[in-house]
Amino acid sequence: MQLNLHQAVVPLTSPVPLRLQSARGTRVRSLAGTLWVTVDGDETDHVLELGESWIVDSDAPVLVSPLQGTATVGLSDQPEPAPRPAVRQLGRLLHSRLPARTPRASLPDLA
Repeated sequence: MQLNLHQAVVPLTSPVPLRLQSARGTRVRSLAGTLWVTVDGDETDHVLELGESWIVDSDAPVLVSPLQGTATVGLSDQPEPAPRPAVRQLGRLLHSRLPARTPRASLPDLA
């Protein structure tokens, strides 16, 4: 079967590896479990723990397997998004750049 997708999530529930053809530039990410990634003809294998990713840098076939039990692999041809600052950090940054507020006049007590 041939699939041409920009993103895919594939559960790996058996020891049979997922075979990727012409995958240069594809980001392989472990979404669950540990992945064993090997490129045909390359002596170096890659082990990806949860959250880790690797970009395919070869035109050779790539095999992706769960290292133990099951795993879930995310595949994407999109670049890694830039990390976003936390909302609180962004709020502090904006607040530090705003001019100081002038105090408001208060109404006199009528008591």
